[in-house]
Amino acid sequence: MKIKKLLIFILSISIIFCILSLNSFAMNTGFTVCDIEPEDEQNLISNLDVTLITEEPEKEYITCFDVNDDGLILLVDGITEIKTVSVYTSDGTFKYGYELSSYGNCYAEWDGDNVIIYYVRSDIAALFDNTGKLLEVKRIENTAENNSYWYELRAEERTVNGNKYVMKNDMGVLNFFSTAYSQFVVTDADGNTKIILDLSKQMLAGTIIVVTLVMAVFICAIIIIIHFVKKSSQKRKANEDRESSVE
Repeated sequence: MKIKKLLIFILSISIIFCILSLNSFAMNTGFTVCDIEPEDEQNLISNLDVTLITEEPEKEYITCFDVNDDGLILLVDGITEIKTVSVYTSDGTFKYGYELSSYGNCYAEWDGDNVIIYYVRSDIAALFDNTGKLLEVKRIENTAENNSYWYELRAEERTVNGNKYVMKNDMGVLNFFSTAYSQFVVTDADGNTKIILDLSKQMLAGTIIVVTLVMAVFICAIIIIIHFVKKSSQKRKANEDRESSVE
């Protein structure tokens, strides 16, 4: 009887421990998520390829951000294949970050002291701690509510503890051609504004190259069309002259 009670006690403690462990890693996200099939989970985890970085990476753009209650800032550079998620203090000092490889867009947000990285193409949410350890991975369900939350992650402006945080561009008319942001600015409750990160020079150069290429392609297309129209007109005129000479 004592052995039976002991086994029941050990089993109960084990169940409680497992529940507490799961709760401690439970992802707190605005998405509706579900478990990944066991046969796919290990392969998916091995392909996440997220590395903790301790030196501030070079950035080209800012694609999204988040701020927690302690004033820590997440900035995501997610345009190229190699993407970075960087953590800054409220005064703009780099603390640590994550580097990952993904052909699709990626976003991130705080979950307490941990960071959730979202993979748009694969509909995956992965929870990491500040040592780069993967705590949990879930699949994002395809629902209308979840589609709306993607837009919330890309919000240009947020207010946290009375401070207004904004992603913006300062490139004049070239802002129209930009698909990301070059500046991250915070304005406190007294109206004092501080630029936390400014990538305007890097982004301006890249935008000029893109605009130049687009204009070159457009001009080439116009030249080809004009040449085609002119050639068609000459051919039509030659046919008309031939028919006139026959008559």
